[in-house]
Amino acid sequence: MRRAASLVLHGLLGLGVAGGWVLACSTGGTGGDSGSAGVGGSAGGAGAGGAGAGGAGQAGVGGVSGSSGQSGAGGSAAGVGGSVQVDAGPDVVDEGCAGVEAQATRVPLSLYVALDRSSSIAGPKWDAALKGIDAFLKDPFSSGINVGLVTFPRQSPPEPPCSFNNYSEPQVPFGKLPQNTQPILDFLATVQPSGFGTPVYPALGGALNRGVFFKQNTPGENFAVLLITDGQPDAPPDSCGGVNALDNASIGMLAETALQKFGVRTFVIGLPGVSVSFAEGLAQKGGTQAILLQQSVELEKQFQKALSTVLGDGLGCEFPLPPDSSKYSTDQVNVRYTQGNGGGVIELQRSLGCKDGVGWDYDDPVKPTKVLLCGSTCSQVKLDGLARIDVVLGCPTQVIK
Repeated sequence: MRRAASLVLHGLLGLGVAGGWVLACSTGGTGGDSGSAGVGGSAGGAGAGGAGAGGAGQAGVGGVSGSSGQSGAGGSAAGVGGSVQVDAGPDVVDEGCAGVEAQATRVPLSLYVALDRSSSIAGPKWDAALKGIDAFLKDPFSSGINVGLVTFPRQSPPEPPCSFNNYSEPQVPFGKLPQNTQPILDFLATVQPSGFGTPVYPALGGALNRGVFFKQNTPGENFAVLLITDGQPDAPPDSCGGVNALDNASIGMLAETALQKFGVRTFVIGLPGVSVSFAEGLAQKGGTQAILLQQSVELEKQFQKALSTVLGDGLGCEFPLPPDSSKYSTDQVNVRYTQGNGGGVIELQRSLGCKDGVGWDYDDPVKPTKVLLCGSTCSQVKLDGLARIDVVLGCPTQVIK
């Protein structure tokens, strides 16, 4: 069964989400039409803007049908960047150096939320999930994110239960926040948990297929799938095109292929009652770590924090240089990290080749187009969902010796 998914996925591919924020010079600071694309499936054929492998005219992420519709996701010597944390305000660059500050703004991120609405989630867990989503959508830091939403299992799905097409098209179309906040909340107000099955295989497959199509048409942008569930894969269906749809390994293969071949990451938020082994295994295959929530009266706060973590991780650590950077030499660029929630300012130093795992470096030392955060610095920034990154142009670059 694992082999069946692998064959189709391997045939299609030819994606962590690369990219983080685009550097835009300022002091204060999506999409596609239908096509056929996927990460596996029992059928093949290429559609407009898509790719397929296999047999008879459809492409998918390890299952049956995979068509996609419109898509609109230190401190000092031993700390982050081998740099010095300072208390100076963000406008302070360097005494005697009149630098130009360029605030980093986010590279477009599209996040496809697949929300479990099976009967087991009814009650406090469902209420908490709705409150967490509400807070996330209204958070100013979420502004600009392209969000679409689908729930599973679908009631009266348009195609047979195994079809990825039931979930590749969002019930709330993709749209940027905050404009899409109210449409999502209005839709969720009409939804009630119902259904005893948890069809993770087709739901995740459809969502990932949307991500594959998106990445093929907008490779410079980021796409991630967020699966929210309180259970584990359950019938219906139990078999899809010869693949065991309840097998954790088969489901994990979908996420693994989407990540490795297309760069589409899979995040998992497990509400109380979730199968820990399933959630952790699936997130790992999707290039992330599962966020497991504990039962408590503040479940919605945990949920909101989890979504913030997804956001920070999904943004990545690559920052394309702004057009104005061409006015300066490569040794006149510095990077500043302002920690979220008023945690202070860290002046990151350049680490040639990122050999120490801290600080930043260019993607190409001769003709750079991006600033890249090194390993441990990248990890810290991604965990800080409210982080701000600034580039200072015109001052001598601080380099780790």
